[in-house]
Amino acid sequence: MPRARTSRRGCSVASSATANEATGFRIDGSDRIVTLADGSELAARAVVLAMGVAYRRLGIETLEALSGAGVFYGAAVTEDEAMTDERVFVVGGGNSAGQAAVHLARFAQHVTLLVRGPSLADSMSDYLSRDWATRRTSTSATEPRWSTATATHGWSS
Repeated sequence: MPRARTSRRGCSVASSATANEATGFRIDGSDRIVTLADGSELAARAVVLAMGVAYRRLGIETLEALSGAGVFYGAAVTEDEAMTDERVFVVGGGNSAGQAAVHLARFAQHVTLLVRGPSLADSMSDYLSRDWATRRTSTSATEPRWSTATATHGWSS
């Protein structure tokens, strides 16, 4: 978000010409205090940690060759229209997979959620499990495949 817009919304962006690593965090009354490597401190009512995400890769060489060209780690909004009327497989049973499957179901012809375990109960938030179940009963365009694993796990059913 551009600085002018963040300022209008009461936000500020802390940056410097050189990296200054966060080394500590504490609460002081209603303030959240972040201590930096140079000893300086930043105080705020809220601290947002936006450090990026690292997806576990499957380690299948032929799959990695297609990364970004039909195989994606994460379901970005930039990919949704490209999935219109396509058959999509989402690998995983946690919240990220559930959010991707629910989102892509609005565009894809069919979404299959490949889940290692026998259900979503232990790995996905209730709201996503319910949303996924509702979509499954209201349309034939989504389906789960339980107890499924990638070739790197050595089994599939």
